[in-house]
Amino acid sequence: MLKKIKHKGFLGALSGLLVLWLVVQINHEKLSPDQIQSEQIQNYDLILVRGISWQSQILRLNKIFGESYSHVGILVKEDSGVYVLHATPDGQPHNGIRFDSLEKFLNLSVVTSIAMLRLNGSSLNSTETIAKRVAWYREQSIPFDYKFNTSDSSELYCSELVLRIFEGLVNVRLDEPVHPNRFLRMKAFRKLSAISSE
Repeated sequence: MLKKIKHKGFLGALSGLLVLWLVVQINHEKLSPDQIQSEQIQNYDLILVRGISWQSQILRLNKIFGESYSHVGILVKEDSGVYVLHATPDGQPHNGIRFDSLEKFLNLSVVTSIAMLRLNGSSLNSTETIAKRVAWYREQSIPFDYKFNTSDSSELYCSELVLRIFEGLVNVRLDEPVHPNRFLRMKAFRKLSAISSE
């Protein structure tokens, strides 16, 4: 009987902490595209985001300390606008790849923090390779990879899409899942800026 009471007390305390943590997270103000200096963005820069959507919160649970971004995409400047190519479960069931305006991308996860990264020393050849891959993936219908299996490209999650586009240009193994935070530690990329409302 005492074990049941202790167990229920523990679960109650844990539930209370979870609710408190969620309330603190939800009280953050979301970012708007106006807070990002689009003139500094170059084609194929990476954007890492942290938001307060339920998907972002689940991905952040294992990264409570330090920078904990939950999603990544590739920035594309086109027709005087900025767009993001990314893979998300918010896409259609048969296609997790999306090409959204920056504003729509920020609203999907109710983004509160971003970091932008740029490929170091990119040459004309690497830029052409990335451009071709971005154009190719924009035309594909590939489901979201809920198993986070990087060894199978028939389904893709956000980090995997980015890695497949930069494959051969950055030194990373595709035989294990890659969290968006990993891009911050890759020597192939340099951090341009970070913006947060937290």
